[in-house]
Amino acid sequence: MPRIGFIGCGGWARMSHIERMAGFDEVEVVGFADPQDAAIDLAREVDPSLAGVPGFADYRRMLADLDPDAVVISTPHALHEGHILDAFEAGAHVMCEKPFVHDLAAARRVISARDRSGLMLMIPYQRNFLPAYMFAVDQIASGRLGDLQMITAWQSQGWAEFIRGSWREDPDFSAGGQLMDSGSHLLDFILRAARVKPAKVNAALSNLDLRVNVNSAMTVQFEGGALGTIAVIGHAPRNMWEEIAFYGSKARLLMRSTSRVPLSQGLEIDFETVENEKLPVNLREGSLPDRNFVDALCGRDRIRAGAEAAMNVLALTEAVWRSAESGRAEAVDR
Repeated sequence: MPRIGFIGCGGWARMSHIERMAGFDEVEVVGFADPQDAAIDLAREVDPSLAGVPGFADYRRMLADLDPDAVVISTPHALHEGHILDAFEAGAHVMCEKPFVHDLAAARRVISARDRSGLMLMIPYQRNFLPAYMFAVDQIASGRLGDLQMITAWQSQGWAEFIRGSWREDPDFSAGGQLMDSGSHLLDFILRAARVKPAKVNAALSNLDLRVNVNSAMTVQFEGGALGTIAVIGHAPRNMWEEIAFYGSKARLLMRSTSRVPLSQGLEIDFETVENEKLPVNLREGSLPDRNFVDALCGRDRIRAGAEAAMNVLALTEAVWRSAESGRAEAVDR
């Protein structure tokens, strides 16, 4: 039975990972680490089975005293690298919240440490496990869209007011703004689904009145000739909204938010050929990243949201930063 500890016990950790892990019969939650006692107390209240779980102000003490098989990291972005490397040093597998780490150089260091240790590392971008997003990945991989020619996407959320006054507003902790936060989910999905690498990007950013970026606009040139326009809007009505379209030589696949579609499916899909023939939309059953992580720990599955894909997101994001500063197109690092 895998023994799991938590590094970071804030609201998102409690509402997602801690609650889910407490519901899995095949794992044991053995420790909570957070510098705030109140966060640990609230974590223990998530499920009656967690009432006696020991808490630690210093995560390194938890690693040393409890020797967990795995840890789940939900801490400010700029702290992820240190937490992951210390977990590997302690012999623990890791599931670390997005956007992985704070920059591309850190990503390379962490992946190198993972490979040396032989341990697993998961970055739980949930669109890997939601039916509508999985459908898009499957259709593009199958060739049903033909040669990919154009991607258009935008995401909006009332992010700026939600994060005001929190660590996400502090670049020393967040390592970026909305593009590194919710926006990274959109970039991860696009890069994974498109199956083509971004070559260059031309971008503009706006912080509004915050110290980190709120709105982002980018034009992407992909290898092979496909183009993309992507917008991430952080000052909007509170609820998340997305529209994503993939245009190929044979068909177009349009995905859009709608109140008619449950969150377990994610988005409404319209799929048709360039001759206006409607194509069927048959969704596979979805899952959760926590389920995949536990299954991988138990030897029943492989990690399906890995660090390499998350590193690709960082590479594009860093090119966006450079382009916004230089005012010209910038190459995306490999």
